[in-house]
Formats: sequence, C-alpha cells, structure tokens
Amino acid sequence: MHYTTELFESIFDALPANAALLDQDGSIVAVNEPWKIFSKQNGGGSDAYIGTNYLEICKRAASAGDVRVSGFVEKLECLLKGDVNLIEFEYPCHSPQTQRWFRLMAQTLEQDGKRFAILLHYDITDKKIAEFSLRRQAEILNSVNDAVIVVDMNDKITYANKAALDLYGWPKSEFVGKLAREILYDQLPSDFEKKRAAVQTSGHWSGEAIQVNRSGKKLTVGARWSAIRNEDGFEAILKVHTDLSLVGQFLRAQRMQTIGNIVGGVAHDLNNILTPIMLLCESIQGGRDRNNAMAAARISDLTDRASALLRQLLGFARGFEGERLRQNAQSLVEEAVSILKLSLPKEIRLNLEMSREPLEIQCNQIQIHQVLMNLCLNSRDAISDEGAISISVHREEMVYGAKAFVGEARPGSYACISVADSGSGISAQDLERIFEPFYSTKPISQGTGLGLSTCLGIVKSHDGFINVRSELGRGSIFSVYLPLTGGVDLTADRKISNLKKLEYVRILIVDDETEIRTFLTNLLMTQGFDVVSASTGEEAIAALVNAEKPINLVITDMNMPGLSGSDLIRHLTQFQPGLRVIGMSGYEIQPAEFEKADDVVVGFLRKPFRSKEILGEIEKALSINS
Repeated sequence: MHYTTELFESIFDALPANAALLDQDGSIVAVNEPWKIFSKQNGGGSDAYIGTNYLEICKRAASAGDVRVSGFVEKLECLLKGDVNLIEFEYPCHSPQTQRWFRLMAQTLEQDGKRFAILLHYDITDKKIAEFSLRRQAEILNSVNDAVIVVDMNDKITYANKAALDLYGWPKSEFVGKLAREILYDQLPSDFEKKRAAVQTSGHWSGEAIQVNRSGKKLTVGARWSAIRNEDGFEAILKVHTDLSLVGQFLRAQRMQTIGNIVGGVAHDLNNILTPIMLLCESIQGGRDRNNAMAAARISDLTDRASALLRQLLGFARGFEGERLRQNAQSLVEEAVSILKLSLPKEIRLNLEMSREPLEIQCNQIQIHQVLMNLCLNSRDAISDEGAISISVHREEMVYGAKAFVGEARPGSYACISVADSGSGISAQDLERIFEPFYSTKPISQGTGLGLSTCLGIVKSHDGFINVRSELGRGSIFSVYLPLTGGVDLTADRKISNLKKLEYVRILIVDDETEIRTFLTNLLMTQGFDVVSASTGEEAIAALVNAEKPINLVITDMNMPGLSGSDLIRHLTQFQPGLRVIGMSGYEIQPAEFEKADDVVVGFLRKPFRSKEILGEIEKALSINS
C-alpha cells in the first residue's frame, strides 16, 4: 500500500499539467508539484490550497462577475454529481504585463465506492499565440489577389486562399484535400514531375502553366513554386499563381486608354486643319471658274471623308454615344461597302442584296459603319484563299419569345443587316466566347479581341441585338438587328434664313488657329456682321472690355492653350452678363468644361464644319428671346 501511494505521487508529480484531486464535494485533497509552483507564482500558500473547496472558489468568482468561470461551474457541478464523466474548458487569464490562456480538463475517478475528480490545468498560451498568428497570416493571404495553394509531398492540396478558390471556381470543401494534378489540369504536362523535382532539389521553380477551372475553361497562370521544409527535410510546396489573362486585360485597357488620348489630340489638330480647307473650298465653289469649282467640290468631299474617319477613330478608341439621327439602312450599308471594297483582295467577291422597302433606323452613322466594317473585315480574315462575302439588308418582325444570340430581342420591326462569308467558320467552343472583351481566335499580331465586343456594345446601345450562325469549314453569318423608326425626309438641307436682314450684330471670334479666324471673319463680314477676332482668351477679354460697341455673340474654341474655353466664358459673362456664346471644338466628344458653361452656351460646332452650319447656329443663337 505504501509502495502504491508513492507510485501514485510520483506519477502525479510527473504529469506535465498542473493537477489537483477533488473529492465529490469539490474540496482539494491532493495536488502535484507543478500545481504548487503555479499556486505560489499566483499568490497561493505553500499548501497550495489543500483542504479548500475548489468548487466554492469558482462559485465566488462567478458571483463576483467573472464570466470566464460561470460556464465552468455548471460543468464541474455536473461532473461531481456523476452526470458526466469528462469536461473541458478554455479561458484567458490576462494581466497588464502578459497575456495567458489555460485549458481545464476534469475526469471522474472511483475508489472504494467514493467518487473523486482529477483536475488538469494546462497552460496553452503558446498554442493560442500560434493560432492567432496563423489566423492573421490566413487573413493576409486572403487579401492578396494571387492564388496561394499549399500541397503536401503527395500533391494533395492542404491549403488554398480565397483568390485560389475564386480563380479555379471551387468551394473550399471540394478543393482542399484533392490532388492538385487532378483538379487543376485537363491534361497533365509531361514535365510536371520535373518541376516538382526541381522544387525539392533547388527549393523553387517559376514559369507559365496552362490549367483549368471547375467549368473546364483554360487558364494561363504565372506560377512560382517554393519548397516548405521542416527539421526532417522537404515537407510541402507553396504555390503562388497569377492569372495572366487579367494582367493582359489590364495592360490592353491601359494601351487603349493611351491610344484614346493620342487619337483625341491628333483628331483635334487635324480638325483644326480641315476647317479652313472646307471653308476655302466653299468660297472657290462659288467662283466663276468651273474647273476650279469642280476641284474644290472634290476636295470638299475628301475633307468630309477625312472628318468622318477621324470620328470613327475616336469612337473606337474612346467609345461615345454620339449624335443619333434617322438614317436609311440601305444607304448606310452602301457607304460602308464603298469603303470596304478598298480593303478586299481580288480573290474575294462581294455580293450585295438590298430590300426595296425603305428601312429607316435611328442611329449614329459612324458607329454603325464601325460595326459593319468590323464584321466584314473579320469575314475577310476568315477566308484563306478565294471566297465570297454577302451583305443583305431586309426587314424582319420579332415576336414575343424570340431569342437572340447576344442582346435582347424585343418584339417589333427591325432592319436586319447580315454579313455572311464562305470562310473557315467558328468552332462551338469559340462561338460561346467571341463577344468577350479581349478574346480572339486570331494571332496576337492580328487581333486585339476588342472588335466584336465593341460591335455588341454599339448594337445594344441602339436597342438592337445580334444573331450568329457558324460551323467549322462552312463559314459564318452575323446578323445585326436594329429597330425601325418612322420615315422622315433625310436629305432635306436645313434652310438658312437671310442673315443680312438681321439688325446690326457684332460678333467676337476666338481661336488660336489663324486660318480659322481669317475664314470665319471673311464669311461673317460678307453676311453683314461686324466682326472682332482674338487668338487667345486674354485677347478676347481685352476686346470685350475695350469695345466701343457692345458684342452680341461670341464664337470661341473650347480647347485653346492658356485660358480654357470655360474659364474664358466665365470671365466674359462677368463683364457682360447675358452674353451668348457658340462653342467650337475639334474633339468628337463635347468636353466636360463645355457642359459646365451650358447656361450661356447656346450652340456648339464640331470641327470641321460648313458655312451653312455656322450660319445656322448664329441664326438660332440670335433668335433666342430676341
């Protein structure tokens, strides 16, 4: 018996936990050496509370408001009554100097018909700190955009951050625990094992990898693999994957934004050049020399085409709503075809089939030209040798329930413009993605992947839709549906009143381009206006302030160096409230600063413009509240 008691005490003292033995009333009957040390460190006596009632101590602490032990008291009472055999409890025990956490375990023992409970008190501070650290690391990893995956020696996924689950489209429960080689690859690369071996030997590997997501879509990722080692050596691989398609889209978007800015500046300068050319041609056309008049008319037509081309470039690079007018669908197609013929090789035939019924649509002419040109050039690229492109225009009625390949097919009457080719066709897999931005089946040097997505955006903005039919080896048919509108006379020119009948009017022209100022001055003086001109905003203010007679109207460029158009208008109206202004700009899109001055700006002209256009704006401006 003495030997058994000594053995029990030796085992009791050897326990790594602080241990105490309680009787069925909750009183401490024995403690081990670690419990005594812990008790002394926390202000206890040398007897380490032997004989005191541990249950009552816990109850007093709960009554004093210590919420940490209130739950434990109920569990301990159930244990001492014999209702349960085992209880566990974790609680923090912090001080201003340190933070500590403990875990309590209690289990019942039976001896000579008496019930006891052995209480084990573990310090789990290191474990808790490690858990908090891992949790913080997990939060950090979940905040990064790259996919982070950890696989063990058998290639089983043991960890994946949020970006990885989003990239590959799997829920965590179906992703973690699976073999990476089976879930991330449609077909395992032949050098896959070599890459893993390189990580084990050198500690890292990096390169590009072709993988798949849950739906089977292929992904190109930039992969960086690193070895995770423990004391025994190689343990796991940390894989960081960057979705290169997102990087490519971002770079392409940046490139398009840069192109848009460049094109906008170039278009502004070219429109400033085209404006005096167009006005000069009109003055030559009014002369007596017939040959000169014919040459001027030809130059004027070419100027119109150049201006239209600039607007088309701006529409592609920047995207814009643009002015929408009622247009004849057949005329639009004929205009596009006249330009398209210059881009087709002789081996490709171009067939045109037009409905005799006039089909009128409300549209932006330049944008619809862009759609037709894009579809036709795609057809051209799909024909490797000889072939044909057929364009047709006809009326179609849509009923409820009609389906569109892309867009919404609302019930009603549509002008259907179809572009069919005898080219290579499109596979079913590619057909599902052809309207995605940046997706292209062409080589990188031949396509940006923006053409069809731009077409779709334009057509949808016109309340239309697109249908597509295609088979590999049998060509493609793209049908654009645009809603019809009522018929109006589209060819009638705006009638300009005889401005010479107006009372005396003084006009201030402001433009940094000498040729534009000169031609506008001459034009308006022939119409009987008194004209003052200025090359800068500062000169314009001085002209207004020093004018002997009041200025009735200002015609100003909105994009001049120095004082901007909106600032100039603000200064001018301070000196002369109620002043009327017509703005001019070589930009296709109306500048935001122009919109801010909209309360005094009564007209706007996009360069280049013709004489009748500016005279019409002047007549409208002078007739307001006159």
